[in-house]
Amino acid sequence: MEGTKKTGVETGKAFIDGLYQTVVGAGEKSLQALEELSGIAFGGHEQARRLINQIDGKVSAGELVLPKADKLDQS
Repeated sequence: MEGTKKTGVETGKAFIDGLYQTVVGAGEKSLQALEELSGIAFGGHEQARRLINQIDGKVSAGELVLPKADKLDQS
């Protein structure tokens, strides 16, 4: 049972990291990944919260430019 719990936690961390990588890749799915990551962070997930803060810092510093939301509607 303990192994299953640990595997689930590791899978969750990998999922969160994948969302972060999608956001910082600034591709066409970045805003969708940011929305999902934000929702997870809002739910109290510490790793997601930390990564949202990193994204915010990158955007504020001009290191990361995300596509505009209206581009999502066109796809």
